[in-house]
Amino acid sequence: MITLLLRRGFDVDERDEAGLTPLSLAIICGFGSIVRELISSGADIRFVAPCGSNLLGVAVSKGHNDIVDILLGDGRISIDAPATLIGYTPLMVAACHGLVGAVRHLLARGADPTLRSPSGFDAAAIALLEQGVEFQDF
Repeated sequence: MITLLLRRGFDVDERDEAGLTPLSLAIICGFGSIVRELISSGADIRFVAPCGSNLLGVAVSKGHNDIVDILLGDGRISIDAPATLIGYTPLMVAACHGLVGAVRHLLARGADPTLRSPSGFDAAAIALLEQGVEFQDF
């Protein structure tokens, strides 16, 4: 389907009225196969959503671990790079939302739990502050 649209002049990075691209919408909705197809068609994986999160941060916040793997797949995005305007890494985003599966997935992929946000908090402190949960509970 994406290939057909591209042949007809579809701009893979066109933004809608909310400022979102087809790739960001596919990530939000959890459509992994469409995410993969858009990326292979040249979609910008470094896009930052109007909310200030990069695409990896969006995938993490939605708990889409399969899409996290797709985005990290070619090495253009770092697992420990800030994913939000406030400087949270993807691991911090997962901890903030209490997403146990995402925290475990990111740790298994090599996310660094010792990194600190610009405000001085690591993922464990963020989990405790935002969710009232000890990080080892993840």
